[in-house]
Amino acid sequence: MPKYINPTLTLTSNATSVSRNPGPLSIALALQVADSLSVDLVDHFTISAINNGTPTWGHPQEGSFNTLIDGSALAATAEATSSTHTGCWVVILNTTAVTSSELVYIGYTDDNDAISSGQTYTELSTSNENKRLFSLHAGEFAFFPFDYTGDLYCDASASSQSLEFWRFDRA
Repeated sequence: MPKYINPTLTLTSNATSVSRNPGPLSIALALQVADSLSVDLVDHFTISAINNGTPTWGHPQEGSFNTLIDGSALAATAEATSSTHTGCWVVILNTTAVTSSELVYIGYTDDNDAISSGQTYTELSTSNENKRLFSLHAGEFAFFPFDYTGDLYCDASASSQSLEFWRFDRA
């Protein structure tokens, strides 16, 4: 039986003409979007020290690995291959101390790329930007849909970076 999550996104800012806390636009911004999303399975884990350097293939709950979503494993499940199941919703929170200036990188690749290079992923440093989807500063988060078309993985600009990860399968 499906369960539901109820995300709400609220964006507000003042106009640029306001002297106290001016916003980025010439007009004030007040946007709110809410939805009720039907979900099934939930995966949740914390990586307290992201394995920075060359990211290693494998689930974080099994040790010091960098895989957030192994798309081929999830796409093979009955839930992912049914006509009503089209991936998941993902929440990633950089839980590194807010005083840190380091980054958590989130990347995407397919299994052939990861497995052909010896169960490792491409580093997500500036020299390999083609695999990086986005970076999160300390305290920042991302909420987005993901179809199981490949792997999501993480890397960090320095040691001692941490994140919290949630996956809600679409029902």
